[in-house]
Amino acid sequence: MDDVTAANGASRPAVLTGPVDVVIFDFDGVVVDSVELKVDAFRDMYRDHGAEVMNAVEAYTRYHGGMSRMKKFAYFEAELIGRPVDQTRIDALCAAYSALVEEKVCTCPLIEGAEAFLERFSGRIPFYVISGTPEAELNRIAERRGVSKYFRRLRGSPMSKEEGIEEFLADGPFSRDRAVMIGDAITDYDAAVATGIGFVGIAPPDIPHFFPDGTRIIPNLVPLAREIGHE
Repeated sequence: MDDVTAANGASRPAVLTGPVDVVIFDFDGVVVDSVELKVDAFRDMYRDHGAEVMNAVEAYTRYHGGMSRMKKFAYFEAELIGRPVDQTRIDALCAAYSALVEEKVCTCPLIEGAEAFLERFSGRIPFYVISGTPEAELNRIAERRGVSKYFRRLRGSPMSKEEGIEEFLADGPFSRDRAVMIGDAITDYDAAVATGIGFVGIAPPDIPHFFPDGTRIIPNLVPLAREIGHE
């Protein structure tokens, strides 16, 4: 994990001081159970380059969950394939990837506990989403899945996680020590650190995670109410 330090000098997420006033979610792996199908799609995009490249693509994708696909493809092309980064090709790869995954994300299961938690608390706590998925695609998926109604706003790439969090905090304005990011990737953790808010990680027990020791981790959204002081 890259070292990340907030403007206030902190190198870990904020310690929550009471029941949270605002919850900011990642989307894939946090609201929808789509991480594995997206990892598989990235692997498939490089099937012609053999197992070694496919495995490297998978490892990078797992570690950098939440990073925009455009940045991932730029890395794959330059570092794994050795091609000059050409924006036209990157755009074509992103379009092909969207064609592979969008319908599947619209029909895959929700994360366990997500629907019950969102239904129970969305009228009481402001909810937002900041995702690495392109924003138009993210909103199409959320609308088709019927979950848009739970969130005040859903933001995606090219907006960064940090920019999204800052935008949402300004809505309240919300206190940073009463705000929490719910994420399944180091990208989410780093964004919480950089913006000085709390963090709860989603990490199923059968899938490796990269969170530092001491991170608050739950396997799904079933225990989330307790973790954020609303149980």
